Amino acid sequence: MISYAFQIGTQREISAAEIFVRFQQYNPTLQGGFVILHADDILPDPQQMLDSLGGTIRIIEALPGKRYATWQEALQQLDAKKLLPFLPESETKMLIGISLFSKNKIPHRTKRFIFSRAIALKRELTKLGKKIRVVNSRD
Repeated sequence: MISYAFQIGTQREISAAEIFVRFQQYNPTLQGGFVILHADDILPDPQQMLDSLGGTIRIIEALPGKRYATWQEALQQLDAKKLLPFLPESETKMLIGISLFSKNKIPHRTKRFIFSRAIALKRELTKLGKKIRVVNSRD
């Protein structure tokens, strides 16, 4: 089973309703600013899907594997070798974007921890032959 999160924009009711209708067979649920669904197979052509869904900002595919109690534990356990099979073959530099979503202000030390872990992953992936650029979101 593959889990997806659709980040919806400012017109949440309309955006969520469109996803609910289009993917009703997956019993989507609304959780904050995201619509979550679990599919048996990979959803086809995410970019085309994103382009056709008005008000959806991004589609996130959760990587399979162990579920952790906290995001800190999950981030610490993230291993470049385990991530490698999910990265496409590319001759150009790939971007890894960091976006943080919270109702509350995120502490600076938390942001620093996440960015430092992303840089460590970049170094590990570079050693494995991948060209990576880490992009941090602005507040």
